[in-house]
Amino acid sequence: MIIRGGNNIVPAEVEEVFFSHPAIKYVSVFGIPDIVLGEQICACVTLKENFQETEETLRNYARDKIAKYKIPDHILILEQMPKLANGKINKRSLAEYFKNSLNPLK
Repeated sequence: MIIRGGNNIVPAEVEEVFFSHPAIKYVSVFGIPDIVLGEQICACVTLKENFQETEETLRNYARDKIAKYKIPDHILILEQMPKLANGKINKRSLAEYFKNSLNPLK
């Protein structure tokens, strides 16, 4: 559960919206700490071959499918997702990467 500005957001609901996009191969949604909102919503995606999308086109895609406060604050397009030994996406690794890239001094 992500709590952003007092709103509860279920990552799976946001992931489902992005999985319905024809270009998306994998998606992982998670929260990272934010001083003002409590948490920011982050999404990491990988694209299927021969597709080109941007953070903005993906955000626009989600606009009419979920509430505005559920649209990710940050979308990162990756070549591949870090995975655990069982094949699941390593959300902890993604969250740590995001925290470091957004706050390089911390």
